[in-house]
Amino acid sequence: MNKIYSLVWNRRQGKFVVAQENAASRGRGKQASTGAGKRAQHAVTAALALAATLLAAPVMATNYTVTSNTDNGTISTPGTLSWAIDQANTGSGNTITIVTNVEVISTLPTITQPITITANSAVQIYGGTLVLGNGTAGSVSLGNNVRVIGADGNNRGSTNYNGGNAVSGSGFALANSGTIIAGNGDIDSGGVGVGIGGSGGNGVSGSGFTLTNFGTITAGNGASGGSGGSSDNGGDSGNGGNGVSGSGFTLVNSGNINGGRGAKGGDGGSSGRPGSAGNGGNGVSGSGFTLTNSGTINGGNGGSGGNVNTGIGGAGGSGGNGVSGSGFTLTNSGSINGGNGGNGGASSGAGSGGSNTVGSAAVVSTGNATIYNSGTIAGGTGRGLTANAVTLSGGGNKLVLQVGGQFTGNVVSAGGDTFALGGASGSGSFSLSDIGATAKYQGFSAFTKQDAGTWTLTGSGTSSWTAQGGTLVLADSMSLTGTLAVQSGGTVTANNATVSGAVNNAGTFGVSAGKTVHTGAYTNASGGTLRIGVSGMSSYGKLVVNGTATLGGTLFVDAASASGISAGSLSQVISATTISGTFATTSTNSLLFTYTPSYVGNQVNLLVAAAPSSGGSGGTTIFKTTMEQGNFPGSGAAKALDQIIGANPNGAIGSLFQGFITGQQRQLSNAVSQTLPLLVGGSQVAVNSAFSGVNRVVQSRIDGNRGLSSGDEFLGDRNVWFKPFGSWANQGDRNGVSGFNASTYGVVAGVDRPFSEQARAGVALAYARSTVDGNSSVAPQSSKVDVYQLIGYGSYSLDQDTELNLQGDIARNSNRGKRSIAFASSVAEGAYDSTGVHAGVGLARSFALSPATTFTPSIRADYTWIRDAGYTESGAGALNLNVDSRSASQFVLSTDGKLNLQLNPDTNLAFNAGVGYDTINKQASITSAYAGAPGVSFATYGLEQSPWIGRVGAALSTTTTGGVSLSLRYDLEARSSFTNQTASAKARWRF
Repeated sequence: MNKIYSLVWNRRQGKFVVAQENAASRGRGKQASTGAGKRAQHAVTAALALAATLLAAPVMATNYTVTSNTDNGTISTPGTLSWAIDQANTGSGNTITIVTNVEVISTLPTITQPITITANSAVQIYGGTLVLGNGTAGSVSLGNNVRVIGADGNNRGSTNYNGGNAVSGSGFALANSGTIIAGNGDIDSGGVGVGIGGSGGNGVSGSGFTLTNFGTITAGNGASGGSGGSSDNGGDSGNGGNGVSGSGFTLVNSGNINGGRGAKGGDGGSSGRPGSAGNGGNGVSGSGFTLTNSGTINGGNGGSGGNVNTGIGGAGGSGGNGVSGSGFTLTNSGSINGGNGGNGGASSGAGSGGSNTVGSAAVVSTGNATIYNSGTIAGGTGRGLTANAVTLSGGGNKLVLQVGGQFTGNVVSAGGDTFALGGASGSGSFSLSDIGATAKYQGFSAFTKQDAGTWTLTGSGTSSWTAQGGTLVLADSMSLTGTLAVQSGGTVTANNATVSGAVNNAGTFGVSAGKTVHTGAYTNASGGTLRIGVSGMSSYGKLVVNGTATLGGTLFVDAASASGISAGSLSQVISATTISGTFATTSTNSLLFTYTPSYVGNQVNLLVAAAPSSGGSGGTTIFKTTMEQGNFPGSGAAKALDQIIGANPNGAIGSLFQGFITGQQRQLSNAVSQTLPLLVGGSQVAVNSAFSGVNRVVQSRIDGNRGLSSGDEFLGDRNVWFKPFGSWANQGDRNGVSGFNASTYGVVAGVDRPFSEQARAGVALAYARSTVDGNSSVAPQSSKVDVYQLIGYGSYSLDQDTELNLQGDIARNSNRGKRSIAFASSVAEGAYDSTGVHAGVGLARSFALSPATTFTPSIRADYTWIRDAGYTESGAGALNLNVDSRSASQFVLSTDGKLNLQLNPDTNLAFNAGVGYDTINKQASITSAYAGAPGVSFATYGLEQSPWIGRVGAALSTTTTGGVSLSLRYDLEARSSFTNQTASAKARWRF
């Protein structure tokens, strides 16, 4: 029987256990009687124990709602913030929802678990500090409706007159979408003469934490000192707090962070001095932190100086820094601003007003900081002046100006620091004139170009530079009296520039085409590349060395913009006081020319030659490139182009091909394809498919005269007829030759009559329009063909079941084609006529398999000949083709079988299938020449097809009770990668 188990309390173990149905509440239950029963008992016990464990464990995060508007730190009172924090600390991912403002009047519990604090409407937690982590796993996400406000100084009778921090702790993670505001300072006395203002608290403070800020964090403001009354000195005022401070933290800011404002100095009495004004707090401050800023960080403004009756008013307080510290990494794409200095205090008697204070630097490092700036860093203002944007001291600092970065105010180093131009992408410009003791960038010990972006140096300067990565461009008229070192991975591209110091190149040093660069001693290290730009025989880069040119490594000739190149010499590519050594290797990106250095005295020249026919170092031929790309149809044209360019490289055709460089072999091969004749001979195949469609119509008419073409109705009586038709041909690519798609629509009309009981003959006219589109996306081509065909046909009955049929026709075709030559930005158009002749004979015999079934086998021979007239294209200039006349023919022997089924007296169904063999099957070829070189002809070979042809077809015809005749027919002809489909549907009403 089934056993029932229950959970009972075990007093000894202090927990629920699983018990049998007959277990007593005290004592021991009955023993299971069999081994199987014991095993079942153990299995069920384990299952129920697991179920009890799962039921006892939390299955989802819990929300705790804060409804009390005061909190005294008691965790046992439901609805208070302390209670909610204590409950949320029992698990991970819980939520605290606050529905009212909460005044904190005692210490809150430390948050030790990941929780979310949210509110459905704007609420405040004020009067205390939110304590997070303290080295545990505590993390908090603050919703955008939540404001955390630290306690003000002297809060509820406290003797601490400084403002409290809003959030503090260590090792925590905080994601803030709300508002965090530290407490403001307060005066330490309500009297006069001795009152000192407290400082503002910090917004977020601690160590080792991770802070992601989407909202606003604001430090507390300082409090003003007390007034001196009739004779005493004014009290000193408090400083503003820091927005975020600590050590070893990680801060990602896309919101706003603000340092606290310094307070106004206390006013002096009639004979007393004014109190000191408070200084603004820093936006972010600390050591060893990492800061990524895309938002806004502001230092706090300094307070105004205190007023006096006699004497000099107090000086204004200093502004706070936007970011300050040591050993930090700052990546800025947003805005960082130093605080403004405070105004001086006034004197109402014989004295004078106090001095205004200059604002503070936006970013300050006291050593070993790395600063990346692609945003804006601006110093604070005061006394009509702008403070430094960046102030560096202590050495080991690195400032990287990235593309788009701006500094408002000077950037000053005390020495031992590096200034770098960087950025992973984009391009920027930097003036060397901005470097100097009294210029914008002061005191740096080293200047570098790093990262993958591009920077252009302009103006004049005395500094020395190192190119470590990316591209450093030396602009026209740039002048540098220092040295230039190009490290491996770095690239320098020089225009008409001067580097008076030594140039040491272990990377790439380039001289642009048509430019001359002057240097001091030049060394091309074994791993370095000197790149010389060439755009023409008289426009190429030159390197002039005032000293020794020590050559090694690689000489690379950049011919990407070359035109008008011919065999000859480029003189004085390098000239020097002394030349030592030679280049180990020479290369070029030109596909059609080679460049070889010639060392003559103290200069290096370049010898230019056409690339050898077998290819070679520094060059290749169009033919070789075309073959390497598998473009076999273009072989003839490629050989012709090599011959044309070799004879006249600067001619109309040669100039079109000189710009192809290394890495563009495929583009060069594609350019050759674009110069090939229309559809590479495929136009004749398309015309032949149109002929086939017409011939199938005529053959079905011949069969219909003897009742052999059931399902293929003709419009008209037994002597005059016509039939519209359509066909769709698709030729796939074969052996590198692009195929085509052709659509043909037309009509055939004829008249025939019997001349005896055995003989019948007729004549027909056909018109068809074919639209042919090439398959190639590299060399788009299209053609339109109008076909006019005259047909004679007849049949002779050898006996009641055997018939001999004959057909002969002649056609005149009008062809118009277009070739897109994209690399030359042109379109070639051509028009020509062609003539076609066809003759065919067939023999068929019918066999009655049953009263309703007939099978008709047949044999047939057809000969077709097409001749295209020669023509000359227009629209593509030198790349127009003069195309010779050509002809193509086929002789097809075929056998077919047709099965006719009479389904009922009004409905017939017919099937046919057959195979043919083209005994000629000659590959198409075209001979042509470019209009720009008419004496150089070349052959282009087109589609190579299989000689075998397969045919299938089906037809259905029926007559309705209303006398309406309906018919459907479909035919398919297939050849190697070629299909030609014909389909028709007709209806005939008798009147």
